[in-house]
Amino acid sequence: MAEFVCDTSTVAELSACFSCLTKAQRDVVKTYLLAVIAGGSLDPATLMADAACFQCLTPRQLQLLEPYLMCIISGGVVPPPVANCSDLSGSGDPTGVTTPDFSGQLYHDTVADSYYRSTGTTSADWTAISGGAARGGDTFGLFTYGDSGAVGAQVITDISNAAGYDIGFTPGITSMSWPNLVSIDPTNTQSGYLSIQSNDGLTSVDISSLQTVAGGVSILTNSALTTLITTSLTSSGSINLASNNLTSISFPALTTAPDSSFIANNNSALVSVSIPVFVPTNGKNMSFFGCALNVASVNHILARCVANAGYVTGTVDVSGGTSAAPAGQGAADVITLTGRGVTVNHN
Repeated sequence: MAEFVCDTSTVAELSACFSCLTKAQRDVVKTYLLAVIAGGSLDPATLMADAACFQCLTPRQLQLLEPYLMCIISGGVVPPPVANCSDLSGSGDPTGVTTPDFSGQLYHDTVADSYYRSTGTTSADWTAISGGAARGGDTFGLFTYGDSGAVGAQVITDISNAAGYDIGFTPGITSMSWPNLVSIDPTNTQSGYLSIQSNDGLTSVDISSLQTVAGGVSILTNSALTTLITTSLTSSGSINLASNNLTSISFPALTTAPDSSFIANNNSALVSVSIPVFVPTNGKNMSFFGCALNVASVNHILARCVANAGYVTGTVDVSGGTSAAPAGQGAADVITLTGRGVTVNHN
């Protein structure tokens, strides 16, 4: 096998041939190749047992370890490691006190349970990135399938990534924000998505910079969630906000959710809905069952459906809970929609 220099530009160029595969396909191929290279068993149970020694590593450590090992296996010339390529920790703010080993290094303030990232290699080059941060990767996103142990306010600093986020069943989280995130899977290579589910202590989610999501936004069954900020979102494959404790929903820039319905069922405190430029997709549903919508919001939802002359099949549900009945123009819009063939359920 020909030798190549194992630097970022070379590896990125050579890896482009796998861009046509989905993430799941790449994972299968990668596991198979590693098993063959290792000369070990291809039996899944055996592989899981053999891999147990890596369970103590964090997802970030595994992400860093994988390309390093791949470079070695492929015969690349691996440069000498940084003297200390690990995260740092200590008591208090590191600014002016702790010198980072390299730009991009993380520091954990164990007193405030907050994180800093270095922007250079002097003690002045630290930038606070969160309080008790859950840290995703610009490529891999962040996925939890049980209590991750994260607590307090979570700030994730990614700008864009392909896979997305799936964060659930972590009761210690109180708020989540993505201050820099603009897109999830912008070229729709694998239907990347944002899922935040069953985090019982979560009260606030801020995705105000997010503009596009290929797969969809699912923020479900977070029983304490009252605040959702979605200022910039223009397009999402789907929207599902069911069974939270939201009092208002506002998507000022959202125009479409083409792949699925717009769902916000069973938010018993939900009074206000604002989707001023949203156009429902024909055949999809607008479902706000079991809420407390005021008459202005009920009328508004109906008006947005009427605004799309091509919306001739589907169901609009603003019934249940303590939601108001449509009135005035809203009552007229019910007649218009049902005349087209749309089912409308209301109080």
